[in-house]
Amino acid sequence: MEKWRVRLLGELKAEQGSKTITRFRTQKTAALLAYLAVHLHQAHRREVLIDRFWPESGLDSGRHSLSLALTALRHQFEPEARASDAVILANRFSVQLNPGVVTTDVEEFQKALPAASRAVSRAERAEALGSAIELYRGPCFQEFTRTGF
Repeated sequence: MEKWRVRLLGELKAEQGSKTITRFRTQKTAALLAYLAVHLHQAHRREVLIDRFWPESGLDSGRHSLSLALTALRHQFEPEARASDAVILANRFSVQLNPGVVTTDVEEFQKALPAASRAVSRAERAEALGSAIELYRGPCFQEFTRTGF
């Protein structure tokens, strides 16, 4: 299976083969995806996500909002719901994106810069910097950075 590629630099977009997702249920759902993608290799406690994205809600209302957002993302990324292809890994306590099936342009960008500094030749350095420049399409997802998530 081809991995999902979440683009965060410039605009939020998810791509897998010919499928592209650019619209999300709500801005908070989009911001949740961006947050999980930026922290791709980390599981997040549900209570922390609720406090971050729905601070105005009580715990029960926040749990419901988080559930709705995760369900909406699952419908977009996992329409056939095969466990082996799960994009969202969630249990009663935590949520994260599956780094086995998701990559991000931010992670690729962060790898390209150190590769340039380790390069032995000018050609290697230019190639690594060229890769970083090609990936950079603007600041990290605007709604994500503007709202302070």
